[in-house]
Amino acid sequence: MNPLIFILQSNMQLILSIHIVGVVIGFGGAIITDLLFLKFAKDGKIVASESIVLSTMSKIIWIGILIIVISGLFILLSDIERYTHSAKFLLKMLVVWIIVINGLILNFVITPKLPNVNFGKINPSEDKTRNIRKLVYVAGAISATSWWTVFILGMLRFSPAPFLFLLTCYILVLTSAVIGSLLINSLITKGIIRFPSL
Repeated sequence: MNPLIFILQSNMQLILSIHIVGVVIGFGGAIITDLLFLKFAKDGKIVASESIVLSTMSKIIWIGILIIVISGLFILLSDIERYTHSAKFLLKMLVVWIIVINGLILNFVITPKLPNVNFGKINPSEDKTRNIRKLVYVAGAISATSWWTVFILGMLRFSPAPFLFLLTCYILVLTSAVIGSLLINSLITKGIIRFPSL
């Protein structure tokens, strides 16, 4: 047996525990960030100090993502044949990479512009941050859906269905979440509903 594989298999319980810790940090950080965002944006604006808090939470989430990716790689290498045929594992790691890409957009495109975005009712002719605000809602929907997917898949002991079925379910839920977030954005900016607050 390859020495690396032997070491990984011998320490699999520890690696799995670390992997779970990564999910808890990332998932927990994402939930807290979402709650803080709702709290901060209830007055229609996110000030610079609040943006800094969200940025700090983002760093914590990135720590969780890093732990998930590294430990996930170790898990894969411990038994490549098994895990490349595990629908649950493959979808989970695919979703993690979606979280990574979405996180990069959040960090480098959205967060720096948050203090300029109006999250309340606004006249369409005066709405200069329409596109970035829509991106905020879309990225938020992707983040929430993806983290819940990773968490649920991580809690399952076995793959509940084939990969394509699980992927289709994820895409359908993700699409619904994105459409729903854009609908909420439209209703808020038109003053039909108020921004949800805590």
